[in-house]
Amino acid sequence: MISKFDGWYMESGPDTDVVLYSRCDIARNISGFLFPNKINLSDSADVVSLVFSFFCSLGDSSYFKKLKLRAIDPLSIKLLEERGIILPDMPEKIEKAVLVHENGSLYIGLNLEDHINITSFAAGMDPEEVYARASFMELKMREKIKFAEDRDLGFLTSNLMGIGTGLKFSVLCSFPGILYSNYLGSVLELTKQNNLNVAGYYSPNSKSSIGALFFDFKCRICRR
Repeated sequence: MISKFDGWYMESGPDTDVVLYSRCDIARNISGFLFPNKINLSDSADVVSLVFSFFCSLGDSSYFKKLKLRAIDPLSIKLLEERGIILPDMPEKIEKAVLVHENGSLYIGLNLEDHINITSFAAGMDPEEVYARASFMELKMREKIKFAEDRDLGFLTSNLMGIGTGLKFSVLCSFPGILYSNYLGSVLELTKQNNLNVAGYYSPNSKSSIGALFFDFKCRICRR
């Protein structure tokens, strides 16, 4: 069950009265394999096997649970969807998997959107912490796994907007007073001026707003 990997939910963090959580995503693809939307079943299984083998070599491998999606129970699938780890439009008929840290602060998705999608969570407004967790794992993987990259463009991702760093920061903010006091327009204008994307946050599989907004910023610098 995925639900037991929820330790970070119980932590306090900066500005938790407004910011529910911070999130960092790093997308990487493995050199020599087609992207997940084009890869075949055999090669997708090789991607999963390669990354699983890498984690088995880590000294702290016991802290991670390796889960193949085809073997996960329906409730765990729902929980992964709620956290935005797996998406409805994932590639079909290929091997997909997720590695979960025991406290739920770190997820590594395999063949979901890219070969490797590293996602880190922290309570409150803490971009430094989520970046530190995600980037540390990315650097460890880079020592053993050759990522697809271009000298001029940077890291190659399945989403054109991610090419370069493959890095995205997000925060989920709760301010129902702004939403229900008709001040949303001014907030959206500020986000546009600061190159942020904003979206309403809804209950999973529902159109009911919970009075929260999801902000994200993609780092699109090409050269590292």
